[in-house]
Amino acid sequence: MKYNLDAYRCPDATILMRKAISQFMGNGDVNSLCLSSIEPSLENNLKAFIEHQGLPITILKIESNTISQEQREEWLDNFDEEDFEDVSSINSFYLKKQVDA
Repeated sequence: MKYNLDAYRCPDATILMRKAISQFMGNGDVNSLCLSSIEPSLENNLKAFIEHQGLPITILKIESNTISQEQREEWLDNFDEEDFEDVSSINSFYLKKQVDA
């Protein structure tokens, strides 16, 4: 399952992250989620949310990639340029549900 938060910034990015994780946890057929965001604080918010909620989720890895000009142009249709002009990378969080042995 993939969920791209595009150029949303906090608090919207955190709200959408929580919704994505709720959908992920509610879908018994899906065991992994890739969540992508430009919001720098999302890593801390994600870790805190998982811990606070006691969710059986492991963060397998976090990848950081440079935002392409194509992505920036796509975002201009839905976001103000000031929403993303101060960031240069998009982070992808690879999550997996923990399964009971």
